[in-house]
Amino acid sequence: MFPLSAEMQKTASGGSIQNGEQHEQHNKHGGSQSEHKEHEEILVKRRKISGGMPPQAGPSSLLKFESPTEFFQSLIHPLPLDQFFQEYWEQKPLVLHRKDDALASYYGSLFPLDELKHLCARGLRYGTDLNLCRCLNGKKKVMNREGAVKYNQLRKDMQGRKATIQFHQPQRFQDELWRIQERLEAYFGALVGSNVYITPGGSQGLPPHYDDVEVLVLQLEGSKHWRLYAPTVPLAREYSLEPEDRIGAPTHDFILQAGDLMYFPRGTIHQADTPSDVDHSTHLTLSTYQNMCVCVKLQPPLISLKSFMEGTESVYFLTAHLVL
Repeated sequence: MFPLSAEMQKTASGGSIQNGEQHEQHNKHGGSQSEHKEHEEILVKRRKISGGMPPQAGPSSLLKFESPTEFFQSLIHPLPLDQFFQEYWEQKPLVLHRKDDALASYYGSLFPLDELKHLCARGLRYGTDLNLCRCLNGKKKVMNREGAVKYNQLRKDMQGRKATIQFHQPQRFQDELWRIQERLEAYFGALVGSNVYITPGGSQGLPPHYDDVEVLVLQLEGSKHWRLYAPTVPLAREYSLEPEDRIGAPTHDFILQAGDLMYFPRGTIHQADTPSDVDHSTHLTLSTYQNMCVCVKLQPPLISLKSFMEGTESVYFLTAHLVL
């Protein structure tokens, strides 16, 4: 795909994408930095739930929010933008091990585990705001309870049942996450969704699978052991589970520490677990480019044209799907 025009970017302001786990319950964006400048002040996020996390006295932002281009460059620092889009975007995974205490502290401030108590007091609901799950015998087991989320019970399920907390769209409650997603949406001209995953030590939340989105992973707290595998469906347009006996040996096997970042293209098979010697892992996923390839956009009008040519649809139906 080509970089989107300003008008096309404005149309991306109406919602949030879902990744594969939620469905269950740039072709190269490689224009020059000067080409991105004309799009940089487009604001995308419009709605926000008031009264989220209380103000924190944590570290100030280490990201540059002055423009979407500057923001994304600071997010993937020290890798240059041109190198990212030429070598990695929609092609292969990228793992950035930072070993930066200041950045680790900043990442940890984005969604601290201690803030769950405050958020639960606001009336969170299972299925809507968060899910509890665990990978057992290669399958995902949903462990949600009924009704409102109670903090004490949530911690018991995490510690005793080794459940992973999958928190949906955390930017609703955290201003800094809101700013991050707004800058990403303005930069890519596409919706951005997010989830926070909190997994106790010695546990795995999800079985091997691939998603239909481009994924950025920020390790916020603790550490996470990741294994990535070659796609069976390159640049997949649908979410799918993959049994371990089909995926072969991992192409990447590594541990993310607080402050590290990873990117992988849609279709990349992945699984992750928290090492047993770690209290918990918290990571943030930022997902984009769902249904953004040209073939997805052209499919409805092409189907209509085929039906018209075969005489099964009227010209009135055709004009509803094509600009003539």
